[in-house]
Amino acid sequence: MTRSDWPRVVLCWVIGLNELLGGAIGLYVSLPEYLRVARFIPVVNQGFILLGIVLFAVAIIAGLLLMDGRPQGWNLSLWVQGLQILSIQTSVLLYELVLGCYLRLSTEATHLGALNLSFGGGFNAAVTIGPAQNVESFVVSLNLLAILAFAVLVWLRPRRPV
Repeated sequence: MTRSDWPRVVLCWVIGLNELLGGAIGLYVSLPEYLRVARFIPVVNQGFILLGIVLFAVAIIAGLLLMDGRPQGWNLSLWVQGLQILSIQTSVLLYELVLGCYLRLSTEATHLGALNLSFGGGFNAAVTIGPAQNVESFVVSLNLLAILAFAVLVWLRPRRPV
């Protein structure tokens, strides 16, 4: 590793570790819960839950490959980060993917112009289609850390020689 390589390595390790930990914790919590309740829920809901479990597993693989410096790690990590950028919550649709840390900028349709900024960490894979309880507004959120990680990955992406 040359002196000019260290920023690439450090940034890839930070992004990869975030993906690895977010995916591992999500899988650790979600898989046993899915196995416990799978026979009691409709098949459609099982598909959404399995999709979340698959996304957690993909995040683990992406993080490991990125930390190892493999090109597949960049490609998978771009997908993992890209899927975390936007969250939408309405009375009939919910989409959110959180794997690790987030810095979320949100606004609601009922309070246009009012921006909320929240920082935290966790895991969540949610896709819901159908009537939602206790949702009275249209909420759109951007994960600023996912945008930053996506931009860094594009910037650091290995270039093929022409």
